[in-house]
Amino acid sequence: MGIDTVNCGNYILHTWPGFGAVGFPNLSNSHEVKMSDIALILSADKYEIPHEKTGEVQHLHQVWLSNDYRVASDKEKGCKPMKVMVEPETFAQIMAHDLPGLFDTEVKMRPGKGNALAATIVGFKYLGSPKIFELGAKAVAARAAS
Repeated sequence: MGIDTVNCGNYILHTWPGFGAVGFPNLSNSHEVKMSDIALILSADKYEIPHEKTGEVQHLHQVWLSNDYRVASDKEKGCKPMKVMVEPETFAQIMAHDLPGLFDTEVKMRPGKGNALAATIVGFKYLGSPKIFELGAKAVAARAAS
């Protein structure tokens, strides 16, 4: 009872018994694939970390986001956040917007460390910032007033 993998041309489909299936771009014949996705970017972070061997400072830019790419089952429900790397120029542009915010993201997928799939946001279109916490506070206040 393991993971089954099916090569579907441009995509590779991974299926887990009892958990569903997930499709990933097939990177075996290319270096990278670009795709777009609507995402709720929850937070953006920049880290400056010294390289363990050279001591040179590395600048890492990442966001935590969630999208609607999830199959609901009796064992899981909702949207899980994931950490995605961001190009430095794109990070600076994201920081100019309110977060959490909805973005139409352009994502570059490429083979990463250990040939695992690595995603990097290389562009986006800002769609707006849903006022979820403000709406929640209004709902609580309205309930308390009634």
